[in-house]
Amino acid sequence: MALLTASCDDGDPQRSGTVELVWTGPDAGVIPLRRTEQVILQVANAAQTRLLVASYAVYRVPHVGEALLQAAGRGVDVVLVLEAPDRVANPNAYDTLTALGSAVMARCRTYVWPHQRRPVDDHGKQGLFHVKCVAADAKWLLTSSANLTEYALTTNAELGLLVTGGPLPGRVEQHFDRLIEMGVLQPI
Repeated sequence: MALLTASCDDGDPQRSGTVELVWTGPDAGVIPLRRTEQVILQVANAAQTRLLVASYAVYRVPHVGEALLQAAGRGVDVVLVLEAPDRVANPNAYDTLTALGSAVMARCRTYVWPHQRRPVDDHGKQGLFHVKCVAADAKWLLTSSANLTEYALTTNAELGLLVTGGPLPGRVEQHFDRLIEMGVLQPI
C-alpha cells in the first residue's frame, strides 16, 4: 500500500525529511490507511537508543506495553511522560501511571507534570498534560490526536503525522529533555 507523503527536502541533508499521514478510523478511500498503533509499534521497534512516549490517557494497550518492554530490553532509554491522576480533585481518577503495568514502569523512566506546577485560569481550572506523541532517536516523530487507549487505537477516528528525518524529531526530544532539566516534568 502506498503512503501519502510530503517531502520536507530542501536539498540540505540535515533538514530533509518526510511527513506521512496516519489515520485510524473509517476508510473514505482518500487517505491510505496506516493505523496509529501500527506506526507507534514501528517507531518503538525501530528505536535503537532513545524512545519518548507522551500521552494524556493510557488504557488497555498491551501491544504498546510489550513494544516498550522490548525496547528497554534492547537497551533503549525509554522515557514516558504521562498525565498524572488528580487524586485531590477526584479520588476515583483512573491511574494512567499504572495502566501500562508494573513491568513497563520498572523498566522505563516516567515523568509527570505535577499539579502544583501547572498554571490555573481565572476560574481555577488547572492545565492538563494533553500531549500525544512518540519520538525516537531524533529520527522519528509521531504526533497524533490519539491517546494510548484501546479505543483511540482501534475504534475512534484519529489523525496524526509521522515525521521521518529532518530536525523536528530531535527538537521535540530536546524540548522534553529541557522540561525535565528545568524540573517542569518530574520523575515518579
